[in-house]
Amino acid sequence: MGHPRLGAVIATRHLVGVGNARHPVTVRLGRPRRVQIGEWACPVQFTGLGKTSRIMGRGVDSCQALVDALAGIHYTLVHSKWTFSWNSIDGETGFPRVVPYGFGPGFSARIDRHIDRELQRFIESAKRRLNKKGAPPRATRPSNRPLERAGINRRRHSNSGRAGR
Repeated sequence: MGHPRLGAVIATRHLVGVGNARHPVTVRLGRPRRVQIGEWACPVQFTGLGKTSRIMGRGVDSCQALVDALAGIHYTLVHSKWTFSWNSIDGETGFPRVVPYGFGPGFSARIDRHIDRELQRFIESAKRRLNKKGAPPRATRPSNRPLERAGINRRRHSNSGRAGR
């Protein structure tokens, strides 16, 4: 089956090549649509990437087609052999790798657990680095000493309505 036209664009991302190839690349994501009973397609168009100008995400419903299209965008950009900048971050496209589900739920669960472990390690490492640097000074409350020197118990004279706590 050929590539349906892009149709209504639901999302656009502008990337810039990093290094000597500082050229713009635009990714446009079309609205998923049903192409036949039990099959959906989500078209993607690349401008400025070279000969790969279109890909198609496919699935049994619109969500699967959309996820497949996003996975295809990641794959296409990685395999272009170019490095991109997105949102002024070199080496980032904003299209993360999608955990494959076609190998069964056990496989996906193992990948998810691994990602969770790595995220936890990263968070713990960041906390340790912050603690080594020292936490920023916390704001302190004003001292009660001037009132105490004057013989006034601040708690007794609070505005809480409960004298002599």
